[in-house]
Amino acid sequence: MKQRAVTLSLVWCALTAVLAVSDGVTPARVVVVAGFLLFVPGFAVSGGVTLDDWKTLFTLAVGLSITIDMIVSQGLVWVGAWSAGHAMAVLLAVSIAGLTLQRVRRHDRARTVEPDGAQNPGHS
Repeated sequence: MKQRAVTLSLVWCALTAVLAVSDGVTPARVVVVAGFLLFVPGFAVSGGVTLDDWKTLFTLAVGLSITIDMIVSQGLVWVGAWSAGHAMAVLLAVSIAGLTLQRVRRHDRARTVEPDGAQNPGHS
């Protein structure tokens, strides 16, 4: 389930990047970008947390996303470089990096552990 969520979040990042640089303000752009800001950055950095309950993971991701959004915005204000475009670029970079790391970790775990749970001696 989480692997599909990681893939969906990466697609969400790509869609957000495309819509964020477009000139028009459409309802789709507002929904996609707002959804991204509320969920994806937090989900991307919560990769080390193993939770079976999707409600708890969703709540954690939303809380972390709001926190990350505020930290990025405040950091850009402090360095005198705040703009919506800069904030979106940083949040997209953080999200893509975190989601890519989750995919790589899961791929490595899948390669090193055999289906019966025994370690594969060729990939240690």
